[in-house]
Amino acid sequence: MARPGWLVAGAVGVALGALVGAAGGWWLAPDLAGESAPARDVAVSQASKPDSPDDGLLQLDVLRLRLEEEVARRKALERRLAERGHEAVPVPSAGEEAEPQVGDDWIDADVLARGGFTTSEIQDLRARFEAIELEKLYLRDQATREGWNSKPRYARQMRELDARYGALREVFGDEAYDWILYASGRKNRVVVQRVMEASEAAGVGFEAGDVFLRYDDQRVFDPQALQRATNDGEAGRTVQVEVLREGEVVHLYPARGPLGIALLTQRSEPVRPRY
Repeated sequence: MARPGWLVAGAVGVALGALVGAAGGWWLAPDLAGESAPARDVAVSQASKPDSPDDGLLQLDVLRLRLEEEVARRKALERRLAERGHEAVPVPSAGEEAEPQVGDDWIDADVLARGGFTTSEIQDLRARFEAIELEKLYLRDQATREGWNSKPRYARQMRELDARYGALREVFGDEAYDWILYASGRKNRVVVQRVMEASEAAGVGFEAGDVFLRYDDQRVFDPQALQRATNDGEAGRTVQVEVLREGEVVHLYPARGPLGIALLTQRSEPVRPRY
């Protein structure tokens, strides 16, 4: 099955979770914005000196966007090579965009059908995705032509466009949104990679391999949302967390605040867990 072509358009967040995880995972603590300290320090050292803390964060977003676009471009080339066998495919030079693969693979209709979406809903979703991705293509073109594709302005506007995907969660609900993420090639699972000794997570029984389902009755689809959830509300108050462990739901009861775990993200087809 062909992977969604919108990845080639440089959609945010598709490849970064795996890459960050390979570099050491996401340490879930309030002083980190969803990144490991080494990965953050490297990014900061490569970025120009920010005028303000907000500009510094946006410059990190620019670096993420560039990395994700390069990974998506390479994956598109690998897919085209696989589809054409040994036929030679020209490799774009640095800074050159790979040709977007438009058509039915912006979002996988077969996957959505398995998730219970009707034909009209699938058509509506495809139209929404294409509209957003076209705006991102035009934004990237404009920023490149005018020379501000490495500025915080570019990252900010890209982030605003990506936020429109999150609005689909309000329209369709959590369960359907899970299928939308999976059908569009996005990561939709947050997995415990490591548990720090003497941490809150270790004390309540978190284990490597646990997949987050809910934190304080909120569905978890990405590390940033989990980070915000641990920071919100009354610190130290006991909350219920649902994780998937070997196909079964396990309930854990940590205190709200830093958990002390390293996280990975992955893409998994939604399944109904066993309670």
